[in-house]
Amino acid sequence: MPASVAPASSGYRSSSASLPPVTSPTASKGQPVWHQSLEDGWNASRKTGLPMVIFITSENCVYCQAMEQRTWCNDSIAGQLVGRFIPIHLKKGRNDKVLSRIQLKMYPTTLLATPEGKVVQHRDGFQPPENVLSFLNQRIGGRPPSR
Repeated sequence: MPASVAPASSGYRSSSASLPPVTSPTASKGQPVWHQSLEDGWNASRKTGLPMVIFITSENCVYCQAMEQRTWCNDSIAGQLVGRFIPIHLKKGRNDKVLSRIQLKMYPTTLLATPEGKVVQHRDGFQPPENVLSFLNQRIGGRPPSR
């Protein structure tokens, strides 16, 4: 498990992704705002004090696509993310520089990290909505995520 996800000073960025990209600093209509770079998401996490949910995918990964369509689009999951977490979507090919510093066993990988950049939980592989709900409700740094 990666101990830290602290980004390097420069980031590789792209606006293309299957999850909704960042369009404003706040979520609208109860939908989470997905950051497309670790640097941007980590800055938002430090600014708000909210933990990060980092979803790491690869091109042509059927399990990654299934999780995007089945898990992250689930209304219960979206409701848990909004106002409680800073969601970040990192993708091989778009975020290679930062991903080269994270030891991954497989795609997709989901990390839960503190605003300080410390990874406190991780899940490898496809996770159905019920697993992600449990994952998001775990304690972070000895305290439950605030609402």
